[in-house]
Amino acid sequence: MIEFNQVSYSYQAPRNRKQKKPSRLSTHTARQESPKATKHGENIFLSRSQKPAWGNDPAAIWALEDISFSVHDGEFFGIAGHTGSGKSTLIQHMNGLLSPTEGRVLIDGREPYGKNAPDDICGQIGIVFQYPERQLFAQTVFEDVAFGPRNLKLDAAEIEQRYLRAMEVVRLDANALREISPFELSGGQQRRVAFAGVLAMGPRVLVLDEPTAGLDPQSRASFLALIERLHTSEGLTVVMVSHNMDDLARLCDRVLILEKGRLFALGTPAEVFADEGRLNQVGLALPSTARIARKLQAAGMPIALPTGDFSIETLADCIAETLRKNPVQTGEGAAFAQRKGTQQ
Repeated sequence: MIEFNQVSYSYQAPRNRKQKKPSRLSTHTARQESPKATKHGENIFLSRSQKPAWGNDPAAIWALEDISFSVHDGEFFGIAGHTGSGKSTLIQHMNGLLSPTEGRVLIDGREPYGKNAPDDICGQIGIVFQYPERQLFAQTVFEDVAFGPRNLKLDAAEIEQRYLRAMEVVRLDANALREISPFELSGGQQRRVAFAGVLAMGPRVLVLDEPTAGLDPQSRASFLALIERLHTSEGLTVVMVSHNMDDLARLCDRVLILEKGRLFALGTPAEVFADEGRLNQVGLALPSTARIARKLQAAGMPIALPTGDFSIETLADCIAETLRKNPVQTGEGAAFAQRKGTQQ
């Protein structure tokens, strides 16, 4: 389990933390009792209060402020927020790339950062950054995928098995591509090779930062199917950062929304996407199916999506069922019916 306990982070924190002292106040997000709490106990929408910015430069901006939540084993956990809200900073705390200015991050009860961080933690949390193909560097596909396992000091046989398994999972031909330069591959293939390099480390948790950014529609759908398969078939915990509300609504068990480094909302997709006005305040929109359903309702169609189901298939079924129960005329017939109703 990944736990964030009152985590705050500033890129301008003092190097000598022993000299910290209360200096000034900055706004942050604090927990507040809510009548709508999730099954895990976190609140859906949170409000702002005050806390001291401990000794930081007065001009410093908190990238994260008092963030508390947990990601449970086996969960598909989504993170959303407008550009600059702190999403990438947040996930870099999950494997010790960044350490909190205040608060604690725990992986199964252990801190993943600092000189005394357990060696095995880094291998448990695999982070795939946005445009991971830009991180490719080796002369061959094999060397790139095998780089991580080699750093784990595994023997040659184990490295080979991990290479073969990772390439199989991402559905690339391990033997045909072994000696090929990764830079000769298509963009979609390069992303899969970079992904295979993370999988070869044997992580229990996959942390994905905008995993489909820049992909064409076909590659995007294929990559999302791969992630979903890793979650359902391989049992991996998945943390996915995305701007796409449709993906988060369809795939995630819970969704966290950040706003200027603060925890703005946390709950199931049904809970988080229930309040369109609140989402609009932070530059986010409802999933497209929910928006379409609301427009149809506004036009007079008595359609209602099942709670928590935002799939396009369900929307199509609901429209078909509504039309079956409430047949409408189209074309000239509809225009005539409208004129007749007006005259009456």
